[in-house]
Amino acid sequence: ESGLANVLEAKEGFCYGFEWPSTAEPEHPYQAPNVWPPEEALPLLGPRWREDLMGFFNATVAISLAAVEALAEALGGRGLELPGLCDGGDTISQ
Repeated sequence: ESGLANVLEAKEGFCYGFEWPSTAEPEHPYQAPNVWPPEEALPLLGPRWREDLMGFFNATVAISLAAVEALAEALGGRGLELPGLCDGGDTISQ
């Protein structure tokens, strides 16, 4: 976040991403199953809230992969490795 040190910014955040199995061993602290709001929140959020968010997330991943593939094609032989860097995009850089 790019907030100013002398300004209080009160806000909430919610992060989610690829669905991690609860049995998966994390490679670093940022890999974990999504933590979703409790069922009691559904009347406020709507019954399809989780499915809608995951649908949006999956659509943005598909768009990103299409952009990488187009860039690789535009680069020709120099871009052949780009799509492979996105395989298993269920991790985050440290």
